[in-house]
Amino acid sequence: MFIIYRGWYNNIDGSSQPLGIYLPHDYDTNKTYKTIYLAHGGGGNDVEWMNIASANNIMDNLIADGEVADAIVVTKDNTYFNFEKGDSLKNLTECIMLYIEKNYSVSANPQDKVLAGLSSGATVTVQAMFYSNETFGYYGVFSPSRTLDFVEETLTLEMVAAFPKVSQYYVSVGIFDTFVRRNVNVQINEELIKAGANVVFEWKNGAHDWGVWRSQFSEFVKDYLWDRETVVSTPSNPDADVAPQSNSTAAVKTSDSVDMTGLLIISGLSLLGISIQYYYRHRKTH
Repeated sequence: MFIIYRGWYNNIDGSSQPLGIYLPHDYDTNKTYKTIYLAHGGGGNDVEWMNIASANNIMDNLIADGEVADAIVVTKDNTYFNFEKGDSLKNLTECIMLYIEKNYSVSANPQDKVLAGLSSGATVTVQAMFYSNETFGYYGVFSPSRTLDFVEETLTLEMVAAFPKVSQYYVSVGIFDTFVRRNVNVQINEELIKAGANVVFEWKNGAHDWGVWRSQFSEFVKDYLWDRETVVSTPSNPDADVAPQSNSTAAVKTSDSVDMTGLLIISGLSLLGISIQYYYRHRKTH
């Protein structure tokens, strides 16, 4: 395992900004790698996916177990650009991706690129689905905070037509997250289904927390990204001839379902306890 926590690049306003960069074990410049771009949530920065979510350890284990092809992971700072309300997406596509493709041996094929994010970072991911859909072959939407007007009447025909061209959308939220966020995720999933996109929706045990986001990232990478045996041959040099790939999408594996039994028992016991407390308090007042 090899990690560079702070690579630096020049962003769209000319300042120097940090990136978190994960390189798989035995990274070799003679090989061509796939790329996963990860976006943190509100109040976070580029190191959270590595330090708190342990994305580097998750990738080490999944690669070692042959569950996913070798890939570079890039974590960026959305707070500086105020997420979807600012230039986070523009900075990603025009600066960060160019820096990575210039300095690391990565594929230029959109099918070899992933964008995923949590909370406000997931909102930026949805924004990319709207306005830069062709840039990535896979999207991971983890508990987005806002809808970005993700409703049928605001979508253009061009946007809807582009959704099915993406290999895989993964939409997921914690079952104890807020009512609004749960509805946002359901809405996104329903719009993608109506558009004929390849989307999977997953409920996770938990709320709006890192336990949920670690689980989402692990499942997304393990079950819905590229198999280990996939060979990447497209160079990152934009001047090179790009050979067409007849089988660039990975087969989707069946993910584990959420076991609700334990949660229902705990919830039932909690309600029983509340009822008993209310009963005895009510008796004391009479």
